[in-house]
Amino acid sequence: MNYQQKMRLGAAINEFCPSFETEGWNASTTNLLYTNTDDGGTIRGAFMSYDGMTMYVSEDDGDLKTYALNAKNDISADSTTHVSTVTLDSGLTEMIFKPDGSQVICKDEDNDRWLVYDLSTENDMTSASLAYTYETEELFLLSFNCHGTKAIGFNTSTNVLQTIIFSVPYDLRTLTVTSESNALNRSRGRQLGVSADGSKVLVGGPAGGDEYEEQYLQEYELITPWVASSCSTVGDEQILEHSGKWSRGGQISRDGLKMITCMSEDDTIYMWDITN
Repeated sequence: MNYQQKMRLGAAINEFCPSFETEGWNASTTNLLYTNTDDGGTIRGAFMSYDGMTMYVSEDDGDLKTYALNAKNDISADSTTHVSTVTLDSGLTEMIFKPDGSQVICKDEDNDRWLVYDLSTENDMTSASLAYTYETEELFLLSFNCHGTKAIGFNTSTNVLQTIIFSVPYDLRTLTVTSESNALNRSRGRQLGVSADGSKVLVGGPAGGDEYEEQYLQEYELITPWVASSCSTVGDEQILEHSGKWSRGGQISRDGLKMITCMSEDDTIYMWDITN
């Protein structure tokens, strides 16, 4: 069965279009699972492939390292194998892979743009060729539905969630903003996840003053799925305990059960378990 056939099956095939009706999407309890320390330059962000079996570590100098994992979302040192390193123009604060691994959408914060790369080999950054760039200062984070036709975005200028529609799936050049939430409590989002039905949102990011020595996680509900203007806060904000300072780019897993964060002061990557 090819990728297009799997996508047509939609939510019935968990690997490609999961329903996410799991114990995830609840920020009430967050437990530290794994840590890993990068031995290169200062970490800018850490990200996972769509299937959770590959980790990518971006550094300030533009180096992007790829690690194969022995188990899904297990970033512990014993489970990771360095596969390759490529050098880009700058460090990345967001990486979003298409489900088939043929393209990756990357946020270049330093230059206020998104870089979109085509991958001739699935999830392999050594096979990347730049497809296009999309200039924007405001749009910082994106979480797509599994078909790439809509997303929830985080706007850093106005500190709101946005509903974004794409006339061409996954193509930022065709986006239209159709709805906005009220301003969120926190202005610095670094991790964003949305359940497949568009009703649950998790936002994480740095907290704790100028040195960002803490990491927060907040849950929201979209009363009308995929409509940002219907956003409502759920429960209290969680503050995650870790060593180091300067929380940077990370990611919430597709099933809402895991969150990856990193601290540039000690170049440590953290994998958190998000449960009820």
